[in-house]
Amino acid sequence: MIISDRWGNVVFNSNNINSKWDGKFKNNPCPDDVYVYRMELIQRNTDKKVVRNGKIALFR
Repeated sequence: MIISDRWGNVVFNSNNINSKWDGKFKNNPCPDDVYVYRMELIQRNTDKKVVRNGKIALFR
């Protein structure tokens, strides 16, 4: 999963399915804003690659 700010700067990146974004970048809180996520998954039954994109609104 990759989470980017509105300018395309990556604020979170992980290949671990159990990782969670805590709303921070380099241990500093990210500003309230809308962020974009991209997930690339492999389906178990078919080994088909699935891509999911969306938006996350961060509010504190």
